[in-house]
Amino acid sequence: MRILLTGGGTGGHVMPVLAVVKAINDILPAEPQYLWVGSRRGLEGKLAAANKIPFKSVATGKLRRYFSFFNIIDVCKIPLGMIQSFFVIGKFGPDVIFSKGGYVSVPVVVAGWLWRAPIITHESDIIPGLANKIIARLARKIAVSFPRTGQYFSGRRVLVTGNPLRAEILAGNKVRAREKFNLAGEKPVILVVGGSQGAQKLNKVLLETLPRLLENYQVLHVCGQDNYQSVRRQVKEAGLEQKGYSLQSFLSAQAMGDALALADLVITRAGINTLNEIAAWGKPALIVPIGREVLGEHQEVNAKYFREAGAAAVLPDSEVGAERLVKEINDILANDDRRQDLGRKMAKLAHREAAEKLADQIIALARGNKHD
Repeated sequence: MRILLTGGGTGGHVMPVLAVVKAINDILPAEPQYLWVGSRRGLEGKLAAANKIPFKSVATGKLRRYFSFFNIIDVCKIPLGMIQSFFVIGKFGPDVIFSKGGYVSVPVVVAGWLWRAPIITHESDIIPGLANKIIARLARKIAVSFPRTGQYFSGRRVLVTGNPLRAEILAGNKVRAREKFNLAGEKPVILVVGGSQGAQKLNKVLLETLPRLLENYQVLHVCGQDNYQSVRRQVKEAGLEQKGYSLQSFLSAQAMGDALALADLVITRAGINTLNEIAAWGKPALIVPIGREVLGEHQEVNAKYFREAGAAAVLPDSEVGAERLVKEINDILANDDRRQDLGRKMAKLAHREAAEKLADQIIALARGNKHD
């Protein structure tokens, strides 16, 4: 069996692919042949190599809904990427193409459709991106994380699978986390995750509130790799290096699973991967979505969905400040009934078997293609 993978640019388009690959390998008696086609600039090349998945890069152009000079350049890249993808796919001869969306996937999917390869795509967010709206027209099956997303696609082809999670996320261990992060006290643990984008503002406000928070709580702070040295310096200069506070630049899948197992509350941006990881652990969350002026409306819509489900509190980015942050944290952690209710409703949104469901669909399409 030959499976072509495409998707990348950010972790949100890459990590689910790795989760699905592992699920496919667990299901099939013999590991299929993979080829990942993506951008030279994205994360996918490095992570494909780290997981021993053959990788080919093609030209890609970002699809922007707003005016930018780079739109002119990128429009020229898309046809080139299609031509490159056409020859790559023709040589590989996939039985199925799995697309995780993103602008990286568009030329690959178009070329695959020309070769009549069956295509399945997955949309993580509640509102699909422009790339997946294009890809969906060529796909035989469209998998989504949330039922509400189905309204944007043709209903007969839509499958609600949830968002694929890495197995290591689901195997977190609280005891291992206490040792790893040196958080052995009895105080509740707050996990703060800014994500790859939008961490700077959360980092700033958190450092302002840290002395007060550490009186009643322990804090596991994931500040982002680009911000680590700066935050570490500020922590040291302010004399905040103390028991009950752990600063991390980045968490591996296993470390993230451990952190979620330990956390009593998670403060996060509204990236859908992180929200689904929190849901898998049934943890209460305080969501601070990045404003639409930065990333469009996706994060705000994601946050609204979780808030309306009663699974999280939402603090708009424009209202983030030291006093408000402390108040929101206390309102959750000082109220056991509310904290537990948020956790229960968060758990109801979880799809812990999403990777396996997608793997089954990919395998079925590949086997059906062999019989076409």
